[in-house]
Amino acid sequence: MCENQIEEDCYLFIYGGMDTKWIQEFATAIETLKRDVAKLKLNINTTIESYQLGKDDPKAIPHFWIAIDSLLTRRKQMKKGIDFATSEEIKRLLFLKQDPKGWTILSKGHNVKLLGHGEAMCRTVKDFGMWHGKLHEEVSFDVAFREYYEEIMKDNKDCSKKCLNVISAGYAMDILERIVCPKKDCRRPMEVASVSYKCCHDRKK
Repeated sequence: MCENQIEEDCYLFIYGGMDTKWIQEFATAIETLKRDVAKLKLNINTTIESYQLGKDDPKAIPHFWIAIDSLLTRRKQMKKGIDFATSEEIKRLLFLKQDPKGWTILSKGHNVKLLGHGEAMCRTVKDFGMWHGKLHEEVSFDVAFREYYEEIMKDNKDCSKKCLNVISAGYAMDILERIVCPKKDCRRPMEVASVSYKCCHDRKK
C-alpha cells in the first residue's frame, strides 16, 4: 500500500466477486497497469495499488459487507445531518456486489472516486493505452479513468448490467417489511441479512 495516500496521487483499486476467472483477469490487468503507469513517467506523481478483498482472509468478505450494511442502517436511523449523496453511494455499493463478474472500488487516499461493475472496470484498466493521453496536470488519473469507464457503460447493451443499474436505486430496508423475532422473550425487529434478485427474462409466459 502507499505510505502516504493523502498527499500523493496514490490510487487504490479494491475488488472482489464470485467469478474466479474475472478475479484473475482483473488482477493481471492491474499489474500491467501499474507497470504502464510507471513507464509513462508522468509530470504528476501517480501511484497505483490494489487489494483483493478476502484473498488473504476469506472471513474478511462477510465482515466487510456487514460493516457496509450496518453503516447504511445507522445513517438511515439518524434524524439530522444525513448526507444523502453518501447514503446513495453506500446503497450502490451494496447492490454492486451482485454483479455476476465482480465489482471494483477506485479510491484516492480516503476518498472514493468510482464504484464500478466488474467487466467495464476490467476493460477500462486494459484499455489504458487508449486513454492515458488525457493525463496531465489538469486531468487526474481518476477523472480520465471515470470518463472512459462511463463511455463503456453507455455502449454496453448487456441486459444483466442494466438490471443491476436499475436495482441499485433501491435497498432492502426500503422495500422489505420488518419482521419481528418469533421468540416470545425477544420480539424485536429482525435485521435483513441478505437480498438477491434474479432476472425474469427467461420466465415463460
